[in-house]
Amino acid sequence: MTWLDIVPLHRVAQVPSLTELTWSCMVCGDERPDARVSVAHMRFAALEDHQVRVRYCNDRSACRSVIGRTEVWPPPVPVLQADQVLRLTPAALTDRAWETRDLNELASGILRWLRDESAPIQTLLNSYDQSAQDIFDTCRSLVGVGLVEVAPVTAAPAWQADDPIPHPPAGWVELAGPGPFTDVITNFDHSIDEDVAEKLREGGTFARHAAWNFNGLVWFDGGRWHERVSVYGQTRNAYTADTLEQLRQIVNDEFGWQ
Repeated sequence: MTWLDIVPLHRVAQVPSLTELTWSCMVCGDERPDARVSVAHMRFAALEDHQVRVRYCNDRSACRSVIGRTEVWPPPVPVLQADQVLRLTPAALTDRAWETRDLNELASGILRWLRDESAPIQTLLNSYDQSAQDIFDTCRSLVGVGLVEVAPVTAAPAWQADDPIPHPPAGWVELAGPGPFTDVITNFDHSIDEDVAEKLREGGTFARHAAWNFNGLVWFDGGRWHERVSVYGQTRNAYTADTLEQLRQIVNDEFGWQ
């Protein structure tokens, strides 16, 4: 007796062949044929001793970038500010993502814009009718899947002389790191980077508080920690505390823990 003698023929006919199977890529979100999807094993963000199987497009360089990554999955949410300049990654140019990807109208429009020239996020905010949250969320998603990147910071912010909200002292610069910005606090896992904090205590530099709905500039001056908070590019307020733990609690209680 074979399995064909057990399974009704009408049920066998309903089993799709491998050529008909499709899978959703966990990096770009597209539905792809079985032959175009592979699996990588990565550490799971919620449980560091647990692995998750991440499906990715094996014919797209941006998606293949998950191979060999040492960080956890899903990757941290990118932090963006209105004055940061976005540009296409080489992978997006190679894939011609603005034509080949199944993206919504806003994402496709941003990719087409960046195909021609890099642009500050503020320019995108001024040029589209969508809400600031939609534009920031779309830009973060494009950065997260490796189609867009933040151009390196070339100069410190120029604070307005009459700005009433406290900011890092004049002449202080953003702490240099492997990426365009360095986080001392992140809401991705609610951690504090003690190595970054130690460098900030030396003075002369500031770092970031990374969150989904807001962005904070954090510095140490006069024996206390300070944070200037912006929401979708608009500065809201500044806060101060004796410790980073207290500062994180104050700011997150006000603007959210995500």
